[in-house]
Amino acid sequence: MNRFRIVIGIIVLLVAIFFVFITKKIVMPIFEKMVEKSEKEKFYFLDEKQNFNVINIATGIPDVVEIEGKKPVFLHFWATWCGPCIKEMYSLQKFLKTSDTTFMVYFLSDEKIEKQQKFIEKHHFKLPFYKIDQPVSSYLPYNILPTSYVCKNGYTYLVQFGAFDENELPKLNNFISNLGCRTYK
Repeated sequence: MNRFRIVIGIIVLLVAIFFVFITKKIVMPIFEKMVEKSEKEKFYFLDEKQNFNVINIATGIPDVVEIEGKKPVFLHFWATWCGPCIKEMYSLQKFLKTSDTTFMVYFLSDEKIEKQQKFIEKHHFKLPFYKIDQPVSSYLPYNILPTSYVCKNGYTYLVQFGAFDENELPKLNNFISNLGCRTYK
């Protein structure tokens, strides 16, 4: 009976050592990689495309949207065929003109520059329009237009799927102000 307990004790000890080894050498590195990945991706929406290339519709000059910079950024994905986008742009133009908060603003579409220019002229918009270098769908988790983001330091702080209600825009202004972005233009 004593010999049986010793054998069982040795087996339990070996199994415990085996699990500690497996946990330290295999499970923990996998777990640490998962945690590291989840922390990196916590608020990101563009994955490896954190900063991306655009062309300014008004000037034709290439630019870079700096999501990872210290300047707050308002990104607005839209299309000329999108009814809610068009309706919302009038409200956003008024909001941006009267806002006491300054921040980087990009109205982003993957449509041809000429098509966007005709649209802008037709509606008399005075907004910062840009052509993005990839299809809109490659930047969005859902294919919903319009979609807006407020980003700073590589993190997404606000996502709006669908159009902003005009009554929500003062709240948006307060939200961006609280990110500490009064000094950037």
